[in-house]
Amino acid sequence: MDMFYKILPSVGQRSPGLRYAFVALPSSIVIMGTGDRLNKGRFSVYGEYCSNHEKALRLLMELNKIPEIRTFLLHCMLLGGMKSTDIPLEGHLLSPIQRICKYPLLLKELLKRTPKKHVDYPAVEEALQAMKAVCSNINETKRQMEKLEALEQLQSHIEGWEGTNLTDICTELLLHGNLLKISAGNIQERVFFLFDNLLVYCKRKSRVTGKKSTKRTKSFNGPLYMFRGRINTEVMEVENVEDGTADYHSNNYTVTNGWKIHNTAKNKWFVCMAKNAEDKQKWLDAILREREQRESLKLGMERDAYVMIAKKGEKLYHMMMTKSRHLIKDRRRKLTIVPKCFMGNEFVSWLIESGEISKPDEGVNLGQALLENGIIHHGERTASVLHTILSFFRAFPTSHFFLSPSMVLFFSLVLSLSLSLCLSLALSLILYMFLSISPNLFSLPSLFPYALLFALHGCIC
Repeated sequence: MDMFYKILPSVGQRSPGLRYAFVALPSSIVIMGTGDRLNKGRFSVYGEYCSNHEKALRLLMELNKIPEIRTFLLHCMLLGGMKSTDIPLEGHLLSPIQRICKYPLLLKELLKRTPKKHVDYPAVEEALQAMKAVCSNINETKRQMEKLEALEQLQSHIEGWEGTNLTDICTELLLHGNLLKISAGNIQERVFFLFDNLLVYCKRKSRVTGKKSTKRTKSFNGPLYMFRGRINTEVMEVENVEDGTADYHSNNYTVTNGWKIHNTAKNKWFVCMAKNAEDKQKWLDAILREREQRESLKLGMERDAYVMIAKKGEKLYHMMMTKSRHLIKDRRRKLTIVPKCFMGNEFVSWLIESGEISKPDEGVNLGQALLENGIIHHGERTASVLHTILSFFRAFPTSHFFLSPSMVLFFSLVLSLSLSLCLSLALSLILYMFLSISPNLFSLPSLFPYALLFALHGCIC
């Protein structure tokens, strides 16, 4: 436990280095403050932090097995404005390591774009070497840095890259290889790369020498691939295809060792085919592992968050009913009475007074979490709240449009008059037809059906 509290304070520390100010000029970018150079001593905290990172993760896994600690961590996360689907604490523990690994990449790119004759070129070069020395002395940092450099190098070999950089959303390459892609009636060979959170497919470039075209070798400089598309695995669905299948998505081509990929964000399908059954199984297993790892973490966070929020809502309700009964009461809004509700601003003030939160922002975040998990809802959504414990009016903005009671009454009257007029015309037409046909219309027995019709009309109106 002592180690846990020893490590956690280092998470929020910010390095004071790299204080370069950029002034945009019409022709170039000038670096100001050349005397403020990188000090390796300022980054010594990263060494201690990174060396204890694995121990911290193991300890956090043990602590997460204790319901009270897991609930406390989720409570802190939600009060801070985060959602249950956001990055968990394990991801934040990794952030400082990823941050220091990106410093050499940043300085390397900065050095590349700085003219050698520029006055700040030596300072940037010195900073780059210093950061490389810092990272190379930390094993965990070295491993993470190697992964990021591999991703950066891979992206540099892809011509026409679109979207967010790999190093910003991915941490490692899970699988890559050549597959046949069937889409829009075409069969094309593409190189697929499966990362955590992303699937990328490219066209392999060829080097043209005279009239011959040869495959690019590793020794040849420049891009190796041409970017063709990417799919976030969060919106990707995979469907197995039996051998011998020929359908709409394969453009009636017979599929062997294949599977379908559906981009739900764009509602686009395409079929992939591997060289053999073994390669197909490798791809399906890798996709399944990536999905299971992502969804298990997400579902676990959502489940724990819902349980914690439900308990928190129940606790607050009992506190309000026993100590602050004046907060929850029937309230009138124009011509509508909403039972058992309270104002959002009163709720936030009460949370601060009772010591549940320390500042208003935490109250808004807590209310939003209660709202998203279905514990409470906005009072404007319905005029009759029969099965709700709590309701908000003002604390949280809503985009729902609703009609005021006076407008509802007006439209109801117009609709009633219209229906009454239509029924009157219909009954008058029926009466006229009977007057034309029946000779004994004014006898007492014959008037009974008409009296019944008019009585029915009056009831409807």
